[in-house]
Amino acid sequence: MSKLALFGGSPLREGPVPAFPEFGRGEEEALLRAAGNFDAGLDSERRALEAAYCNFSGIRHTFAVTNGTVTLEMILRSLGIGRGDEVILPSYTFIATVSSVLFVGATPVFCDIEPDTFDLSAAAVEQKITERTRAVIPVYIGGRPADLDLFVPLCKKHGLYLIEDAAQAVGATWRDEPVGSFGEFGSVSCQASKNLTCGEGGLVLTNSDKNAERFAPYYLGEKGTGAPLGEMQSALLAAQLTRLNYQMQIREANARLLDKRLSELGFVKPMKEDARITRHGLHLYIFRYFEEAMDYIPRATFIKALSAEGYETAAGYSRPCHRSPILQSDYVRRIAPTLNLSDEGLDETVRAADRTGAWFYQSLLLGSRAETERMADAFVKIYENRDELRKEIL
Repeated sequence: MSKLALFGGSPLREGPVPAFPEFGRGEEEALLRAAGNFDAGLDSERRALEAAYCNFSGIRHTFAVTNGTVTLEMILRSLGIGRGDEVILPSYTFIATVSSVLFVGATPVFCDIEPDTFDLSAAAVEQKITERTRAVIPVYIGGRPADLDLFVPLCKKHGLYLIEDAAQAVGATWRDEPVGSFGEFGSVSCQASKNLTCGEGGLVLTNSDKNAERFAPYYLGEKGTGAPLGEMQSALLAAQLTRLNYQMQIREANARLLDKRLSELGFVKPMKEDARITRHGLHLYIFRYFEEAMDYIPRATFIKALSAEGYETAAGYSRPCHRSPILQSDYVRRIAPTLNLSDEGLDETVRAADRTGAWFYQSLLLGSRAETERMADAFVKIYENRDELRKEIL
């Protein structure tokens, strides 16, 4: 039984984490081309990117936008959602999902997640619908689509807009259909950490000609400020897009291996398998940690030990949005005086945030099969050293 790296032993990871994003000749040529047209004031790079993503995904309309928060805000504005309206969404998400609703003057309504997927619960959503509800925003946490077999008919039944927050789910598919094609719109983030990145950017997706027509004035600045992606970022993103397919294949293969290995352990569990997810975005590899099966060693201690072995691990959204101090400001109270910030009705959200949620970032999934095996070995190593690890908390 080898000594934990946390206590001076050798870490299991051999060598650096795979570099991400990749950068090579294609990106260099794209940036030089865009720079050469810098004074022309054209949008050829952006239009080429939008066409390339439509071709990649099979979605009819793509709009390249300055960032992933603005994508959601402009989607909401184009649908006429504003003051007095309610939008149902998870609290287990990045704050941008919530702030975009507030920026248009609407009220976020927090709803619970499923315990074995961390995606928004359709059953819980139905209990939250009121006469003021206009839209539902399921967040595809880690790149995993929510249960679209439930959300599509649910929104249709109640006459609600379905807006897919696919910020982390670029390239994902449900029953072989691309995310962003099921609701009125989909939103993808191209921020620095994302699987498809240009440093900062976003994509708005829709299969509806009508939605594309009503979105365009907000996008181009005819209604509001407008936020089309710049030419250099567009060129860079198009070059990165050519790498996405093979990167997704590597992540998927390594995630399957981790799923198999971790499912054999009693103190962690991978997220629930679902054959309807025909391609997982895998921006994050999410798993659940059960401290009672690890002699009640706290999650924070386990994460510290796993990170010391060379596999940086995070506790997920350990402060869900409804607990964010930002939402307790006078500014937010003026916009949404009925905003409910209590834990009530968010049992699974709180459990994931406080105790069970954990994840790896996607770059760890870009390594070799042997490196992924060692990643799984790190879980076993920590379990075998749990008595020693307990001393860390005494």
